[in-house]
Amino acid sequence: MYEIKADEKCGFMDAAGRIVIEPRFESVGEPGPDGWIKIKLNGKWGYADTRGNIVLEPVYDLIMEFSEGLAAVRIDGKDGFVDREGGIVIPPQFHNTGSFHRGLAAVEVEHEPSPTDLSPRDDTRWGYIDKTGRFVIPPKFREVSRFPGGPMFVVFPGDSDKYAVDGQLRAVNGPFMWVDAWTWPSDGRCRVTIPDGPGGRLYGVIGEDGQYLIEPEFEILCPLFEGLAVAGEWDGQGGQRLGYVDEAGEYVIPIQFEKARRFSEGLAPVRLNGRWVYIDRTGQVALDPPHENIARLEGFHNGLATANVGGTEHPKGFVEGGKWGYIDRTGAWVIPPRFDSATCFDEHSVAAVWIGDKRGYINRQGAYIWVPTK
Repeated sequence: MYEIKADEKCGFMDAAGRIVIEPRFESVGEPGPDGWIKIKLNGKWGYADTRGNIVLEPVYDLIMEFSEGLAAVRIDGKDGFVDREGGIVIPPQFHNTGSFHRGLAAVEVEHEPSPTDLSPRDDTRWGYIDKTGRFVIPPKFREVSRFPGGPMFVVFPGDSDKYAVDGQLRAVNGPFMWVDAWTWPSDGRCRVTIPDGPGGRLYGVIGEDGQYLIEPEFEILCPLFEGLAVAGEWDGQGGQRLGYVDEAGEYVIPIQFEKARRFSEGLAPVRLNGRWVYIDRTGQVALDPPHENIARLEGFHNGLATANVGGTEHPKGFVEGGKWGYIDRTGAWVIPPRFDSATCFDEHSVAAVWIGDKRGYINRQGAYIWVPTK
C-alpha cells in the first residue's frame, strides 16, 4: 500500500495504482505489520484497517504504534496507554512515553528538584513502568533509551553523556556522546561516540552486554549493510578518506575514496578521483556509468539505481538541484533523469518520485501509476 493525496486528503493505492482507501484523512501513517494504519480525522488520531474502516476511533491528540498489545496516546496534554479496543489500561498522566519492549516502557514525569540536585532547573525525569503502570525503574534519569536486543542507555542527572547500564542500573560502559543502532533492523549492536580525535569524536561498537565489540578508534564509522560498513578518517581540510570494514572492524577495502555509500546488491557507489562509480566487495571498480555531470549515485535495489545529473553535492552529503533518473547494472539509463527527487524501487517494482513538492509513483518503465499530487 502506498500513500496518495488528492484535494489535500490522504489515502492509499496498491502497486497497480488502484485506490484501496479513498483519500479522506487529514494525515496517515505507514501500514503496520498488524494491518492497522494511523489516521487523523477532524484533528484527532485513531486507527483504520487496510480497507479504510475505522478500528480505533480518532479521539486522541496523538497516538503511537501498538507494541506488545498497547499503544501510547495523548489526551489533554498527558500520555497514557490504551489496548486495541480503545480501553484505557494506564491512565494519561505522563509528559512523554515510549513503546513497550520486554514488558517495560519509558515514561517522563514531573521532578521536584532537591537542594542537592545537580540539575535543579530540570523539572522532569525518565523511568520505566510495567503494564500496570507501576514504576519498575524509578524516574531519576534525564534521558533513557533501549535498542531491541541491546543494552539500556541512561543519562544520569547532572550529566549530558549516555551510559550503558545493566539490569540493576549499574554503568557498565561510557560515558558516550551519542548512541544509535549499528544494524537495521537492530540486532543489539550499537554504534557509540566518544569525544576525541581530529573531528572531535571517535566511533566504536558495543554489544548486548554494553562491552566493546569494536574499540572507539574510527573518526568515521557508518551503519553496517551486507556485512560491510563505510569507515575512514578526516583529511584535515574538511574532506574524508574512506574505505570499508567488516563486522570485526577490520578494513577489507582500504581507505581510498572521497565519498562512499553502503553496499546494496553486492555493489557500492563511491567517488574516486572526482567521479562516482560502483565497486564490488573486493574494492574493484565494477561499473563506471558513461554519463557526464553525475552528482550522486545511489545503491541498486531490484536491479535499478537512482542517479542525479547536474546537481551540486554539499559537504553535509545532500544533493541540491539537478534531476534524478534510474540506471541499470550496465550503467544505461532505463528512466532518464527528469525528477526533482526519487526513491529506489521496492519489491513490488514501485518507486516514489517528486516534481517540485508533488509526489507521484512510477513503475519500472517510468510510467506514472499515480500522477504527482501535492
